[in-house]
Order: sequence, then structure tokens, then C-alpha cells
Amino acid sequence: MKKELVAGFVLILLGSFVVIAGTCDDDQTIMRLYSASNSHVSFWNEDTADYTVEICFDEIFGSTYTGANPHDCTGENKVLSLFDVENSHASSTADSNYNNEVCYGRLKCVYDSSDNDECSNDGKIVARMYSEYNTHVSVASDTNYDVKVCCKASEAYWANMNGDRITEADFGDTVKLVLTGTSDIHDFEIFEEDDGIIGFLTGGDDSIKTVTGSATDGNLITKWTITQEDLDKTNDYDNFRFMANGEISKDLKINLNGDDSEMDVTISSPKCGSHFDEGTEITITVDANDADDAIEGTITIDGDVVKTFSNGGITFNKIFSSSGNSQIVVEAVNSRGKNVRAISNIMVLDKEAGSYVDGKYVAACIAKPKDYSNIDGSVVEFDASTTRAIKVVNGVLDLLVPDEGDVFSWYWKFMPENIVREFIQSSESIAYKFTAEFPIAGDNSATLRVEID
Repeated sequence: MKKELVAGFVLILLGSFVVIAGTCDDDQTIMRLYSASNSHVSFWNEDTADYTVEICFDEIFGSTYTGANPHDCTGENKVLSLFDVENSHASSTADSNYNNEVCYGRLKCVYDSSDNDECSNDGKIVARMYSEYNTHVSVASDTNYDVKVCCKASEAYWANMNGDRITEADFGDTVKLVLTGTSDIHDFEIFEEDDGIIGFLTGGDDSIKTVTGSATDGNLITKWTITQEDLDKTNDYDNFRFMANGEISKDLKINLNGDDSEMDVTISSPKCGSHFDEGTEITITVDANDADDAIEGTITIDGDVVKTFSNGGITFNKIFSSSGNSQIVVEAVNSRGKNVRAISNIMVLDKEAGSYVDGKYVAACIAKPKDYSNIDGSVVEFDASTTRAIKVVNGVLDLLVPDEGDVFSWYWKFMPENIVREFIQSSESIAYKFTAEFPIAGDNSATLRVEID
């Protein structure tokens, strides 16, 4: 049998070991260096032939950045300030000399001189600087350079349903779990962190629930409604956290006795009683706010559902191509089952050959009370003074306004008593501003029809 001797060798490298940044796609390139250490800096798209050491987002953070226009500066995503866009010294602060900013995606960076390889903001080291002003730059692994450029690509935080960051919530609330800087789908693992004696006795953190996020505007977001079933899985309620894609949120305290914030859904545009020419493109804006519940809503125009919306509301444009009285109805329900409705009646005027066509238009408007109002007591204040009407005679518009003494006919009906209240051809304010008593507790309603002569 022939025997073979396989020779080997050991390579001993003296001096520091420096990792060279790799080659990445343009949309993943944060900036360029001439060499891996003691280098000048160029923008991602400058000096590409000579500045071949690329600082790559995907290599540093382990995932591909998928946001649009990653090199645009937002005021929050600066990595370095440069003297020039190429072959430049760098600075941590901008001034009249260092006014060319290297920006990237949703990075949030700090400049950390602590004597270790950790980042004070729990981020990743993107590069290193010799000093914080008029300095050369090295790649992250060059520990000879003391100032670490520490950047966070994503952040995990709790928010209420209006998008505001929170540290406390109430039992029964619906809250948002937000992971910034990624659209890649990940699970959110919710847990209650047990430290000290409680953690020792219970054996560690309490797992509450796992939910999957959905991509929204370059972030990953999901919702959690805090139920009794969830709270039964833990013994205390001060340190709820979630983890997603390796990021861990700060604490959320859950109060067992809390208030339910009011749901407010309004049509801010167009206002009830507005008038427009036929064929006009009208901006419709619905504002929808509820800090601790999810809102699901619909917008109906003249009987047809045209849009849906959620917390925050919606703005869109619509052309009203037919003349007459039009009605915009907004209806919404929140995650506790509470309902709201808002109505805006508008007038769309008929025009032919640039002139108004003779006719009559009426937009009945009830400013008080709001639909689905919860009212203590039996006496309710009504105000329909925002009602408007238009007469067109010989192409001339005449706008009629109740508070200015113009004459309307008012037809009110109150249920469940089936009480009718009529004011025919009246300019009296009692016809549209009054109080009414509803002696029967429960669901009560009022309808209004308005006519002009």
C-alpha cells in the first residue's frame, strides 16, 4: 500500500488583524474608504475606481435594507460629516467646513469613545474615527481608532394606536408593537420580564403571546389587545417587553384599572354645508383618533362605499361629476365595539357653458349632538345652524344661512316616541337651535329634513 505524507503549515500573523469591508450593491453602500485604516472618505457614488473599500449596510447589520432612496438625508440619519464629497476628512459634527453629510436609511448614530467594542446605543459599529473632528476613518475592526461610529438600524418600541410612544397601557387597551427599519416579516414575541426574587421563584420570564408583524411604510408593525387570558400568564404587570428580529423593546407597564380614551372620528373636509361646482375635484379628509383602540372605518358617498380607513384617518380626492345634494357618511367601530358616525352634506352646483343653471340646493347639517353620543340625563341640545341652502336664479347664486335670518322649512322627527317637530317657512332660531327631552333611556334618534321655497 502506498502511503502519502500530507504536509501542512501554520500561518502566524504578527500585528493587528483588520477585516476589510466587502463589495456591496449601490443601495447597500453607506460610504467608501480608500483603505481599511487611516483613510480618507468618499460618498457612496464618488471615487468608485480608487475608493474600493465599501462600508456595506447588509454586511454590518445582517439584513438587506429595502427602503426607498437610502442615501437621502432626513435630519436624523447622518453617519458622518465630510469636508467634501470625495477624498475627504471627516467630522462627527457639521459646520461651515464639514457640511457634506453621509446619510443612510433609518440609521441613528452616536459617536462613542468608550474603551470596549460595545456601543452605548446598543447599535453596530459602522466605522471608526481617530478623533471627532478633521479626522481619518477606518473600518469597524480597526481598534487603533478610538471613536466608534455606532449606528442602530432598527428600534423596537411600544406605541398607542395613534402612533405615540408609550411606557404604560391599561387592561383592555390595544397597543402597537413597532420595529423600525425593516420590512422583512418577523414574529413579535411578547413576554413579561421577571428579575430579582420574582424571576428566581418563577423560573424566569413569562411568555405571553407571539404575533406576526406586517410591513407598513418601511417598518414592521403589529397590534396586541391586552386580555385577561394574557395577564393570567404572569404574576406581575410592570415589565412587559417584546422581541423581534433580535431587537428587544423597553418595558411596558400595564395598569389593571384605567380609563378608556374617547374615539374621535370627524370629517374635516369638506365641511357640511359646503358648495362646489359640478366636476370639481374635492379633497376629502377624515381624522380618526383613539389612543387605546384600533379603529375600522368606511366612507360612503351617496350610498356607495368608496374607502376604508383606520387610526389616523385618510385623505383622498374625488371628482363629483353629478350636480345636486350629495352626502358623505363616515362610520367607524373600535376594538371595544363602540360606534361613531359623521355626516357631511354638500351641494354640487349645475353649470352649463360656464354659467350656473337655475335650481335649488339644500345641505342639512346637525352640529350638535354628535352621532352615537353618550349623553347623561334626558335633555339634549340641538344645533342645526350650520345648515346651508343655495338658490340660483338667472345664473346668480343666493346663499341662504339660518343665523342671517333666511327662511327655511324644518322637519324634525324624534324616535322612539315618533314625535314630529315642524317649522314651515321660518326664520326663527327656535327652529334649528333648541333643547329636547328624551324620557326613554337607551337608543334615541333624531332626523332632519330641510327645504327652501
